Amino acid sequence: MLSNVLPFLLLGGLLVGFLFFVRLLCAPFSGKIMGQMRRYRILHCVWGCYALFAAFVFYLLLHPWAWPPDWLERRTQRQQVLERVQSAGGWGGQRQLFLSSGDNYNLPVAQG
Repeated sequence: MLSNVLPFLLLGGLLVGFLFFVRLLCAPFSGKIMGQMRRYRILHCVWGCYALFAAFVFYLLLHPWAWPPDWLERRTQRQQVLERVQSAGGWGGQRQLFLSSGDNYNLPVAQG
């Protein structure tokens, strides 16, 4: 049910946001719109915040590679690495494995 309604909500939200930007552009040229914006400041502030969110969603629809941002992607990658290390015995276990693997091979040491 929600998946059928979601595209219409998204389209309606983009339309409402677009209408705010049109209203904002027309405000300096219309005394009526400017007066309404002065009278209903809170309404227009909420509408403006919603319009900024709609512009952000529209930007993501046009540029899908912009999400997730690099800092968020790196955070999730670091979390995955930490989980893998913890499942393999932690950092101490990895260090012991590294040191023991060096003991298994007797390589000639270059004398300098």
